[in-house]
Amino acid sequence: MTWRQVQTTGGKGGQKQGLGYTPYKDSDLKGVNRPQRLSPDLGIFSVRASRATRLFLAYDDHITYLLWFDRRHRIAPDPAKPN
Repeated sequence: MTWRQVQTTGGKGGQKQGLGYTPYKDSDLKGVNRPQRLSPDLGIFSVRASRATRLFLAYDDHITYLLWFDRRHRIAPDPAKPN
């Protein structure tokens, strides 16, 4: 898959498909902090690894950085679903 194809899997709510690309602001993330070495110019996003698991990543010049592995939606909880 190309980077552009990954980005097109995003959407709002139930409209996401495939990897479900979702960008986040730092303030949206719970219980984690942006790694000090990660430039503030790079966006943080998640993709689905499974139905319940999300991978949080950053992308820069053909390099993808794995930041966090979230099995229970704790880093970016869904406000419509109770914990």
